Order: sequence, then C-alpha cells, then structure tokens
Amino acid sequence: MNSSVTQIDAIEYFRGQLAAMAYVSSSDGHEVHILRIRNAFERAGILHKFRYSLNILNLLREVQTLSGGYFFPTPLRYVPLGGQAIIVGPTPTRELQRHFYGVTRMGHARVIAQSDAKGLPIQELDNWLGLHVQDSVAWSEAQVAEAENGMGTTISPRNVQYFRMGTARSTLGEINIPVWADTPLSSMQLKGVSVCRERLGRDCYRYFFGRVKGERLVAESSTPLEVARLCSGFAALMGRPITVMIDSRNTESVIYAPASLPRPERQLILALGSRDMSLTGKAYRVTDDSYVFQISARLKRLGCEVRKING
Repeated sequence: MNSSVTQIDAIEYFRGQLAAMAYVSSSDGHEVHILRIRNAFERAGILHKFRYSLNILNLLREVQTLSGGYFFPTPLRYVPLGGQAIIVGPTPTRELQRHFYGVTRMGHARVIAQSDAKGLPIQELDNWLGLHVQDSVAWSEAQVAEAENGMGTTISPRNVQYFRMGTARSTLGEINIPVWADTPLSSMQLKGVSVCRERLGRDCYRYFFGRVKGERLVAESSTPLEVARLCSGFAALMGRPITVMIDSRNTESVIYAPASLPRPERQLILALGSRDMSLTGKAYRVTDDSYVFQISARLKRLGCEVRKING
C-alpha cells in the first residue's frame, strides 16, 4: 500500500463522500445508500476502515440511519461546552474552516470557540449525548428497587455469572475493577438483589436481576436497562466505585477505563479524544487537557471514582 493511501483520514473521507453524495442544493439533500459510500472506500483502498468510520459518525450523531441501508447527513449545529463548542454534522473539516474561524479537529469531532459558532443551531450537550440520567447512582438504586418488587420464581439457568468488584494494582495502588464471577457474593447484593448474566454464546449474554439463596439463584426479574450504566451505579452503591484513572502530562491526558462505558460517556470521550491502541486495556488520549474536566465530570456522574496522576 502506497503512502498516499495510508495518509487518507478515513473519518474525513466518509464526511466528504456523504456530503457530496447527499447534496442537492444549499438547503436540500437526499439519502445515500451505504453501498455507494462503501464502494468509494474500496476505490480509495481503505475499505478496512469503512465500518469503523461509519460507527464513529453514528456515535457522534453526524449521520442518521434510515431503513433499507440508507443514511442521511444530520443538520449542522453546535453543542456548547464550557465556552467552546463541538460542531456536529458531516461537513468536512476543511469546508468548515472556510466558513468558521478557528475550527480545529479534536479527537474525532471538530471544536470552535462558542462565540465563533454564531448562526448555527444549538443542541445542548446532554441532549446530543442522549443522556437522560442526571444521577446514575440514584437511577441504579431505583432500578434495583423496581426489580425487587418484580421478582418471580425461576429455574436457575446454567452458565450464570454474578457482577462483583475486584481489585487490580496500579501506580496509585489498588483500583476497583468490575468482574463477573461464577459464584454470588453477599457483599455485592443490594436489598438481596444481584446483577446477573447468563451466557448464551460467545460474547453473547442475557442480563437480569436475581435473588440468591445461599449460592443458588431462586428468583429473577426483567432485563435491566443500560447494563454498563447500571453496573457503574451498582458498584458505587456497594461502596466500591469503578476506578477511572487520568494521567495528565504536559497538555494532554490519557484516560484509563477498566470497563466499557455507556454510549453517552463514550461518545463524549471519542468526540474529544481517541482510543490509544498502543496501551493495554481501554485507554483514550485527549490531546487538549482543557477538555478533561468535562469528561471527568460526567464520569463522576456515572458513579466512577476518578483518580488523577500528575495533575
């Protein structure tokens, strides 16, 4: 593969292809079939980056998925972020820079001073993130209370695992990490309720709330909502919040998360940063440390314990 191909920014390429294919006029557009964009990626020699690019633009809500494999570019707007703003929409960055002063790429998103985003529609941050839970710990407690009242008898399924917290060593001592164990733990039950999962296949699970007697599952209730959010809140309720570490050096930070994050929190981190695959575990690099406060605040709302290194 030649250097000109390896230097193609797949995210920007997807934005450019979608914007061009959807264009009808300055005020109108039409849907684009996924195969047209896929074919463009194949011609450019970067087909292996197609699915990832699509997932990122979906995560950032820059494209709207329609039925039948069609996509439509979402309207250009900005999301306020502490004096700065995230510009949302699949317009290529170079095109944005022609019309708005100071647009820069930050992670997978584009940012600008809020004062320079005048004229664009506004979408509030939590609305853009799809975040409807203000306090994940209180929300998790309410989920457990509802489950407690809705328990029904069950025949204990095979391959059941129980959510609990474990520990791992780090440069700052022991940190709390989530684990799934084959046996229940009374200290990881709230009002006698455990968070459980049944393995249905490779990397496929059915999640549910369960009541345990001894080491045997005797009752269960409905599938919990937002499992990743629930586990974070549940851990905090047990006094063992999941530990997220932030290593700040010079002007950038690396965020280490020991578990998968709910979509809204992951969306914010990948808007302002990117996965660092050179590091073990789930690590995200944010090249401008001024945005770390916004990320940290939402991780705390999630119920996580946030520890900072070097800053």
